[in-house]
Amino acid sequence: WTPRPDIFAYARYNRGYAPLSFTAGVVSASPEVAPEFINAYEVGYKQNFGHTFSIDVAAFYYDYDAIQLPITVSVNGLLQTQFINYPKAESTGVELEGVWNPTRDLLFTLSYSYDYTALLTGCSGKISGGVLTPNVSNNSTCIINTEDPAGNGPGARVVGGTGPGGQIFSATNPGLFQSVKGSPLPNSPQNKLAVTGSYTFHFDPGNLLLAVTYVYRSSQIGNVLFNTSYNTAPSWDDVDLRFTWSGDHDRYELIAFAKNLFNSLQYPTGATAEGLNGNATRGTAPGAALIYNTTFELDPPRTFGVEARYKFF
Repeated sequence: WTPRPDIFAYARYNRGYAPLSFTAGVVSASPEVAPEFINAYEVGYKQNFGHTFSIDVAAFYYDYDAIQLPITVSVNGLLQTQFINYPKAESTGVELEGVWNPTRDLLFTLSYSYDYTALLTGCSGKISGGVLTPNVSNNSTCIINTEDPAGNGPGARVVGGTGPGGQIFSATNPGLFQSVKGSPLPNSPQNKLAVTGSYTFHFDPGNLLLAVTYVYRSSQIGNVLFNTSYNTAPSWDDVDLRFTWSGDHDRYELIAFAKNLFNSLQYPTGATAEGLNGNATRGTAPGAALIYNTTFELDPPRTFGVEARYKFF
C-alpha cells in the first residue's frame, strides 16, 4: 500500500518448510528428522522524511511446527548429538532501521531487532516407581539433560519433582526427564543493535571516509534446549573503525581498519557445557551438586589491518 510516494506499507504471509534430513557422523537408532514447517506473518512500514531521513519498521510472528532442534543423548555412556522434531515453537519480534543524512558528507545508520523466541510444548506423563513414562498422545516432549542428568543443577526443571512421588535418580534410572517449555530457541539473542556514523572529507587528490560502528548483542544460549546459566554466553559489544581513501575518481582505494577496538570478549554463539561431578552422563549420587565446565566460542581479539584495491575497468 503506497498512500503517498514517500510511504510504503505491507503485510504478507508465507508458509515454508525445511526438508527431511539425517544426522551425519554418528550411528543412531533414529538418524532421520522429519520436515519442519513454518507459518510466517509480517507487517511493515517504510517512510522517507524529505531527502535526509528514512525509517523502516517491521513486526513478525513465526509459528513453527515440528521444528528441527539439536539434543544430546547418551548411548551406552557415550554422548551423541542428534536432531529431533520439537512440536511447537515461536519467534516474535520487531526490526527497525533508520538512515539520517543531515548533510551531504555526514551519514548515520541504525538497525535494531528484538526477537522473543520460545519452545511451546511441555512435558507430561505418569510417574511410577520414581520413573516417568512420557505421554506421547498429546505431543508431550520430555528430555534428559545429559549435562545434568540428576536434575539438581541451576535451571533444572524436573517434571513431577524428585523424591517421594516424583522421579528418582538411581543406578536404574540415571536420567530424569525435564521440561523445556518456555526456553528460547538456540543461538537467538533477544536484542541486537548496530549504529554507524561516517563522514567524508574532500581533498583535491581524493576523498577520505571515516566510519565508526558500534554493535551490541544480548546473551544467548548455545546449541541446546535447556535455558541454563552454564549454557549461556554473556552479552557483548564491539567498536570498529575504518578509514577509506579513494582517489583518481574511485579508481583505487586504500583502507585502514581496526576491529574490536577495545578488545572486548565477543561471543558469536551461545555456550556449551559438561557436567564434571562423576561424568557427563551421570551424577555421583541423588542430590549431589554438579560442577560445570563451560566452553565459549570467541570472535578474534583487537585486530588492525590495511587493504589496497584497484579497479582496472
